[in-house]
Parts: sequence; C-alpha cells; structure tokens
Amino acid sequence: MNCRMERLSALAIAIAVVLFAAAAAAGTAVASSATFEWSAPRLVDHAIRFAHPAVVSGLSCPSATLCVGVGSAGSIVTSVDPIAPGDWNAATVDPGSDLESVSCPTTSFCAAVADSGDLLTSTNPTGGTTAWNRVSKLLTNPQTGIGGISCPTASLCVAVNGGSDILASTDPTGGATAWSTRTIAGFHQFDGVSCPTVSLCVVVDFDGQIVTSIDPTGGASAWTDVSPSFGGSALLSVSCRSVSLCVATDDAGEVLVSQNPAGGVGAWTAVKVDGTNTISAVSCVAEGPCVAGDTNGGLIASGNPSGGAKAWTVDDAVDPSGFDSVGCQSATLCLAGDAQGSVAVSTAPAASDPVWLLSPQLGAGTARRVGLTGISCPSISFCAAADGAGDTVSTVRPGEPAAAWKLTAVNPGWSISAISCPSSTFCAAVGGDFVGTTVNPAGGLWSLADLELTSLDNNGDIALDSLTAIGCASSALCVATRYSYGADNLEVSRDPLEGAATWQPEALGQFDYDFFQAMSCPTASVCVAADAQGGTVAVSTDGAKRWKFTYVEAKSAMNGSLTPAVNDVSCPTRRFCAGVDNVGNVITTRDPSGAAKAWHRARPDGGHNLSAISCASASFCAVLEARGYVLVSSRPTRGAGYWQRAKVGKDVTGLSCPSARLCVISTNTGAVIVGKARG
Repeated sequence: MNCRMERLSALAIAIAVVLFAAAAAAGTAVASSATFEWSAPRLVDHAIRFAHPAVVSGLSCPSATLCVGVGSAGSIVTSVDPIAPGDWNAATVDPGSDLESVSCPTTSFCAAVADSGDLLTSTNPTGGTTAWNRVSKLLTNPQTGIGGISCPTASLCVAVNGGSDILASTDPTGGATAWSTRTIAGFHQFDGVSCPTVSLCVVVDFDGQIVTSIDPTGGASAWTDVSPSFGGSALLSVSCRSVSLCVATDDAGEVLVSQNPAGGVGAWTAVKVDGTNTISAVSCVAEGPCVAGDTNGGLIASGNPSGGAKAWTVDDAVDPSGFDSVGCQSATLCLAGDAQGSVAVSTAPAASDPVWLLSPQLGAGTARRVGLTGISCPSISFCAAADGAGDTVSTVRPGEPAAAWKLTAVNPGWSISAISCPSSTFCAAVGGDFVGTTVNPAGGLWSLADLELTSLDNNGDIALDSLTAIGCASSALCVATRYSYGADNLEVSRDPLEGAATWQPEALGQFDYDFFQAMSCPTASVCVAADAQGGTVAVSTDGAKRWKFTYVEAKSAMNGSLTPAVNDVSCPTRRFCAGVDNVGNVITTRDPSGAAKAWHRARPDGGHNLSAISCASASFCAVLEARGYVLVSSRPTRGAGYWQRAKVGKDVTGLSCPSARLCVISTNTGAVIVGKARG
C-alpha cells in the first residue's frame, strides 16, 4: 500500500469513529440491528364499562333460545343464544327504577316489576325500549316497591311488594285496573314468589315467613301462613318446579325444601348446604335440578333437592361479585346474574364439577371503552392481555395485524393489574386480592382465588392490600407482588391451580414502605422483583424462598429530588435480566444475584420515565417510555447508542416481545400495537 492510500485509509477510519460517536450521542441505532416497524393501534378488546352496570336481579328463560334479565337503572337484558356468554343486548325501559324480578311463561310474554312499584310487560321481549309497556302507581304505597313476580301463564301473574300486599291479575297487560291487591294479616316483608301452576303460589318474606295459596286470585283469606316453626332466618327467594316440590333459600346458608308446600308448618325441612353464606336466589326446573346462588359468588345445585345436604354440591368460586338471581330453563341450561352486571351460564349446572362461563359486563347509561392493563406473549404463536373490567383477550396469531382476538370474561368488574403466561397452556392474573388461573387461556374457564389480603395501616386500622404484579415460571411456581402496609409484600404459590390455600405470604421487603411492583421468574429457581420506591432489586435463586437485595441505582442517577424507581424488570433467562427506571436508565446484568457492580446502566432516552421492558433474550429488549415512545435494541447491554426509538402513542400500558422479530404493545384504549422486524 502506498503512502497516499495509507493516509486515505486512516482518514476513513477517523471519519467512521466520529460518525459512530455522533450517532451514539444522538441516540440512534448504530448496531447491526433490524429495523422495527409498528402498526397502528388495533382494537382487540370490545368490552365496555357502563355508567350503570346492570345488577342482574332477575332472570327468566322460557326457552333455550330466549333468556331475559332485569337489573338496575331500569335495564332489560336479553339473549337469543344464552349459551354464548357474549350474546346479550341491553335496553333501558324504566329510567329511575331498579327492576327486581321478571317472569316469562312464554317467549312472547314477559312481566317485570320495579322497586318504584312499576309493572312492565312485553309481548316482544327482545324488541328494545319501545317494546315494553309500563304501568305506574300500581301500589297505594310505592315506597314498599314490588320485589317479586311469577306468571305460570300469560293469563295469570302474581306479584308481591315489600310489605304485606299480594297483587294478582288474569290480564297482566290490561293496565292498573286489571290488577287486584289483597293485604295479608300480620307484619310481612314479602320478597319472593313462585307459582308453578295456576293452582299454587308460594310467597316468602324477609322475616322467615311462608304463605301459600291454591287460589291465587282469591281474596286475603285464600292465603295461609305455613311458616316453619324453626324459622328466624330471612327468606330471600323461592322456586317451585311443581306443586309437589318447592325450595326456598335464606341468609344462613340453608335451603328449605317441601314436597307438600301448602301442607302446613311441618311440611318444610331446612337443610344446611352453604355454610353461613346468604343464598340470595334459587331456580328449579320441572324434572330437572334446582340451582341457587349466594352473595359470595358461589353456586349450589342438586338434581334431587329433597335428598338432604349430601344431595347438594357447592361451587364456591364461580364469581366473587356475588349472585343476585338465578334462572334455569332445563337441566342443560341455567343462568345466574351477578352484582356487577354479568351473567354466568352452564349447560350442566348439576354436574359434580360444573363449568360456568361469564358474560362481559352488561348495563345502561354512558359506556366507555375498557383499557388493557398488561400483556404476556410466551411465543410468537400466542398472546394474552388483561383489562380493567375483569376480561382477557387472546390470540394465536399476534404477529398478524388482522388477527382475531377472543374475549373471555374472567371476573366482570374486577380490575386486573397484571397477567403472566409462561406458556400457551397456563396463565395467571392478579388484581386486588384475587388471583385467576387457567390451563386454557385461549378462551377457556378461569378459576378464581380470593386471598383476602389485609394489613394494618399507620393508624392501626385494617387496610385492604392489593396484588400489583405476577411472574410465573410455570404452573408449578407463581410469585405475586403485594402492596401492603405491613411487611408481607409477596404472595407465593407452588401449585397456583389449586386455589387460595396454596398461596402463602412472604416478607420480601427490607422496610414496610418497600413497593415491589414488578416480577419476573424465568425458571423454577430464579425470580427477580423490582422496587418502585427505593431503586432496588430482590433476587431469589431457590424458588422464591430466600431473597437477596441489591441497590442497583447510583447517586448519579438521581434527577433532582426524584428517587430512582425500578419500574419493571424482564429476565428471559436465569443469566440475564434487564430493568428500567423513572429517570431514563436501562439496567442490565448477566449475573442477577451478583453485587451492585454486576448491574450496568445505559440511558437511551434522556432522563425520561421508562415504564416497561420486555426482553426476548440477552440480545434483544424493548422499552416503553411514558411519553409514548418505544425503544428497541439488539445489544441492550452496549449503551445508549444501540437503541432505536419510535413514537407509538401516549396510551401504552405494557409490552411483550416473544422474539427479536416481534413485540406487542397493550394500550389503555383496548387496542394493541404490533411491532415487527424488517431486514
């Protein structure tokens, strides 16, 4: 090589060095990394929250192709395909009233009653607001409301108020004058009625009394008090599948059963079936089971209601929102309405292990879109995200912009804070004091566990704790972070599919005010937690039994008076972890259990708050910046100049990158943004 060529070569090298340094200072990607392209936000969560969730207080299913529910804020909800949990339509038919009960003897006639004393009837129950006719001022004292109605046919309806009045009509659509009222002697607070035929009606009241009639249209003397002599509990509902079998429920976990309902005080037997829970509703079908719901979210069923306590099965964790109504059409179709505006449905309610699927929230009033709170993609062929209304959405084609995402109602009304899916066959989600788990996250049933978390605040008062994040290595180990006033700030389970009893609290924090809000468990032995209060990480290498604390922030990381907070952590393997903080740092290590010097720091985006990180491997990470930017790097340990930045929008809530060529971002508008590598 001649001298001139040597000088040119040296000059080229110098220019390259200058350009490299300039690019690094500018924060552009200078490494040989693929360029990421980000899609526009695509709505995947179609669930909405209502200003007035329909507390579904009454249900009636005259056929397998029609179920009608009534609820708060004057709402009517209907479905012509009740087995499909998402196939419900809502209409407001009586604004200002809460509808308490509905009875539909046929698909072409329904009658409903309200706490205002209003009566509503329809010959086209699915026809919307205008299809329902209202009769006001049916009661002389509207303050008692009408709490129950039963129509054995379209030409006989019997209703009860919150006092001692029973109303009956042989022409229910004929207006107020078609109804007659009889006042039963004594003090009553009637709240339930069931008429299996025109020749028998049974009424229960809040004072534990039962009155019956074999001539429901007769006067007050046609009604007889047959209250069991052992009463005392409040009776809340009653259902008769025939003149020879009726079941009532009370607030003490009992069902009262009679094979001769009008036979007097000795004809009723109390059976303890549900501990001390309040059993709020019951429905029995001819030649089929009886199903009851309690206010703690349990469902109780029996194919042989008069067979004693052993004939009843209890599923105590169907829906923690609690049930206000039950409506069964047959042995293969039963529904239950909850206190958050959702309906549970089962095609085998009396099975030994029945499956109940929940609908999304129903309701009336102003509706708003639900936001996604977190996302987990264990592979390029599966993603699941959770929302703030107790739902999950999942897809097996996350890399396709037009991929179909399926909505599953996990626990309507439950705000899920985080989700972790170590595989496509297991996911766990947390929020409040609940944990949800499933072995079929692509649309199957979720099991719920109520950990009933409490601690004492600084004043010594009981405070409700909440679960903030979760990391699962597999279905054999999940670790959840817990916001607590006490020392217990972790919940650990080594068998999370087996319910609340498998979860145990652990005192992870060095101080009561530690706030660990991120968790990553790449293996059954290694878990790493991030502290959003003190700039520390906690690492366990023995399956979340013992923890080592490391302060990973440096004094130079301080931004004025702002204390560095490790907002998120991602560990794709046991030998690599990365975290992000609120002052713009990405911190990485190839020795998570090492000392502070084993953690290295880069600042790819100035001093801005970095809210989330996901690493597919030690060779690829993506980071969310709170102002709406995403940064990716194929060399996350190499410094600020190795990061590529793109604007994706301010609504981002989380991201998951199953590979170096695919990332999916969740948003608080119910949409996802898909990033794919090009080149």
